[in-house]
Amino acid sequence: MRHGRQLLRAALAACALACVGGAARWLGQSLDPAAEAAYRSEVRLLGIVAAQVDEDLLRAHSGLVAHYDDLARHLRQLRRVLAELALPPAELGFELGLAFEQHLGRARELASLEQRAIERFESDSAVLRNSRQYFPVLLREVTQRMAASPDPEFERAAIHAFEALAYLDVLPPSEASGRLSAALDELAGSNPSTAAAELSRRLELLQRHGRTILERHASVAAGVQESMAIPLAREALDLYESYAARQRGASLASRSLLTWVAMLGFASICLGLTELVLRLQTSRSALRRTSQELERANRSLEHERRKEQEIGELKTRFVSATAHEFKNPLATILSSSEMLEAYAARWDETRRALHFKRIQSAALRMTEMLDEVLLIGRAEAGVLVPVPEELNLAEFCASLLQGLERSPGARERVRLSCRGAEWVRLDQRLLSHVLGNLLDNALKYSPPGSPVVIELSVSESRLDCTIEDRGIGIPEQDLPNLFVSFQRASNVGTVQGSGLGLAVVKRAVETQHGSVEVSSELGRGSKFTVRLPLAEPAASDALPLLALPAVQSRR
Repeated sequence: MRHGRQLLRAALAACALACVGGAARWLGQSLDPAAEAAYRSEVRLLGIVAAQVDEDLLRAHSGLVAHYDDLARHLRQLRRVLAELALPPAELGFELGLAFEQHLGRARELASLEQRAIERFESDSAVLRNSRQYFPVLLREVTQRMAASPDPEFERAAIHAFEALAYLDVLPPSEASGRLSAALDELAGSNPSTAAAELSRRLELLQRHGRTILERHASVAAGVQESMAIPLAREALDLYESYAARQRGASLASRSLLTWVAMLGFASICLGLTELVLRLQTSRSALRRTSQELERANRSLEHERRKEQEIGELKTRFVSATAHEFKNPLATILSSSEMLEAYAARWDETRRALHFKRIQSAALRMTEMLDEVLLIGRAEAGVLVPVPEELNLAEFCASLLQGLERSPGARERVRLSCRGAEWVRLDQRLLSHVLGNLLDNALKYSPPGSPVVIELSVSESRLDCTIEDRGIGIPEQDLPNLFVSFQRASNVGTVQGSGLGLAVVKRAVETQHGSVEVSSELGRGSKFTVRLPLAEPAASDALPLLALPAVQSRR
């Protein structure tokens, strides 16, 4: 018996010593949360800054900004992040590994290549902007000096040069350069041989600026393509994934060691006292819950990583889509304003009104797109709040149909019917976004002359809206991503659109705690059903609900 007790004590001592040794080793290898979080933030920041550099470069190339301050600031921040990543803190508690070092070295090389490409872009862009600024000024000055003895051939060449310059950022680079080159050759061929010396110098300077624009425009476009082709953002993501893998491995090893320490402690307690065995069971339950929480935390981190990747892809699509969507209206506004500035005095009222209408239409298109982007942003940020108000459904429908007058024949295609109460309590602005976008899509993707049916039904607690068309329909594989921002169906063809309309509809409906359903058959049409709960009327402004007979639009 005594010998057995000695063996028990020896076993208890051995278990206790092993437990203490394992605990000491675990404490020595444990991670510093603050240092690890700070370094992980720097690794993640590298990808964000790389994407910001690409965004600033596209904005500068598109003419949305007139300086390179943000681009220079983000390049400095990129160099700073790379320098700090090269000096990981010792408190991390684990080695970063060869894969991480390789990705980091590759990121430094790509950052250096991108910086050199951007420096060339800035240099060429500065020269291009200078020549583009002085070319129309010189051309107008030469034209005015030749006003005393007009030369029809030269005036025609000058108009072609103005048009080529206006289309420089609208047409593809090769076609735009060809137009400008032909205009310059036409100017050179139409130079009067009897021009004064000063006028000849102006013409020569005009030709030099034109040739400079041709050379630098191609060089700037090539520089932007070269910079955007550098996969720095992809390499930054690989760097973050490599770091995350090493961090997960270190955390797993730490948890494994902690498990062995817990088992030895459990054995020591079992050998010691029965009472402590019960306490150990409680500790094991707590440890199990902790392990489950850690597992949930790991799944949450993985979900955040995927979400962050999706946000990066969304940002890339957003930059590409907005740059493309804004470029054409801006080019239209710039072209028409320059033409009006140069030739408004010579044109008749009809031609001037045409260019003013082009400017107004382009500005309205940009405003509508910005409004939709802002609505989606506010909805995703959780700050979009519906403001219900008493709304006359008949007047609202009449206003909605009146807005179709910009599209000839669109209003006659709509078949509208309303059933139920005349007054509802809803957010008029959000309802306009919902029905306006659905109606616009139904008209846009339907054959000319085909009808679009809108049915509105008001019950005591909700408004049911159905919009049905006989258009091209939606492919089945596109239905899951139909309401994602900047996503369009694969069969839209050449029909213009930004991919924001249905995303706006989804956010506006969900903000009002409603639902939207879609059913479609390829080539046969689509049907959207929106259900919106009616807000409770305020005590001070409650209005009697009047029966509204079915209203049919003009057939």
